[in-house]
Amino acid sequence: MDDLLQRVGSTQIGAIGESLVAACLISSSKGRLSPFRPMADDDGVDILVLDKATGGCLPLQVKARTRPDGPRGQTVQFDVQTKNLSSTPKAHLLAILLDVQQLAIKRAWFIRSSQLIAVARRGSGKWIVVANPSLDSKDRFATFRCRDMAAVTTLICAGFDGMVSRAEP
Repeated sequence: MDDLLQRVGSTQIGAIGESLVAACLISSSKGRLSPFRPMADDDGVDILVLDKATGGCLPLQVKARTRPDGPRGQTVQFDVQTKNLSSTPKAHLLAILLDVQQLAIKRAWFIRSSQLIAVARRGSGKWIVVANPSLDSKDRFATFRCRDMAAVTTLICAGFDGMVSRAEP
């Protein structure tokens, strides 16, 4: 599988990640969530998630990595262009660590764009997220870390359900 990673480019890894995210959202929501791909992702929106129960829509930017960084492999870095997400207030970053052996999502971080700006480091034209995938880690991104995509789905559905309850008289 390591040989595969040497031949697969970052754009292809992104496409694999987005496809896995879409499949997991459909499956773990039992069909409630319906992901769509925008015709153009110039605003950094890779997937629009439609909630069939409420009619709400959530813009997601997906960032995928295949392994932790560095020799000790304790963190994963995701870079988000500063122009992305800022133009879409309801947008969220979904950063995922892929298990390429299993073609699965090993860990995820689900961060609202306004919160990303508050916790990420600012780089040259980008926001930098350096997160620890360990469930025991107490890093600054621990509150956004999800064990699996079922947990992400639960958060997304709860957000849609909250939108409906606030709109009711």
